[in-house]
Amino acid sequence: MNENMTKSIRLALVFGFVGAVGIPLAYECYANVSRLIALAFLVTGAVYVGFKLSKFSFKDAFVAFVFMFVLLAGFTIVGFMIIHPVVVKFLENSSRYYALNVADSVKFFVKTAGIQFLAVGVCVLKSCGKYMIEKFRENSEATGKYIENAFDDEEKF
Repeated sequence: MNENMTKSIRLALVFGFVGAVGIPLAYECYANVSRLIALAFLVTGAVYVGFKLSKFSFKDAFVAFVFMFVLLAGFTIVGFMIIHPVVVKFLENSSRYYALNVADSVKFFVKTAGIQFLAVGVCVLKSCGKYMIEKFRENSEATGKYIENAFDDEEKF
C-alpha cells in the first residue's frame, strides 16, 4: 500500500467513526427538531468528506469511500442503539419525544445514503474537472503548434 492510500484510509476511519455518531444524532434532530437542519448537517458533512478525499487519486479516494461506507453501515447501527435510548430519556424528561413512523425512518435513511453518495459525486466531479482542464491545455498547445506551423514560409508537400 502506498502512502496516499494509507492517508486516505486513515481519513476514512475518522470520517466513518464521526459519521457513526453523527448519523444517529442527525436522525434524532430530523425527528424532533428540524428536518432541514438535519439534512443540512448531513450535506455539509458529505461535501466536506468529498473535498478532503478528492485530493487523493481516484483509486485511493474510491477505496476510502468504500471503507467509510462499510464502517458507517456497521457502526451507525451500534451508535443508534446507544444514542437513541439516551435521547429518548432526555427528551421525555424535558419535553416530548416525537418518534418517526417506519416510512419516515426509511425516507431518512434513503436520504442519508443519497447524501453520502454526494461525497462520491464531489470527488468524481473534481477528478473529471482536472481531466478536462488537462485535455484543454493539451489541445490549446497543439492548436498553437498547428497555427505556428501553418504560417511557415516553407511549403511542405
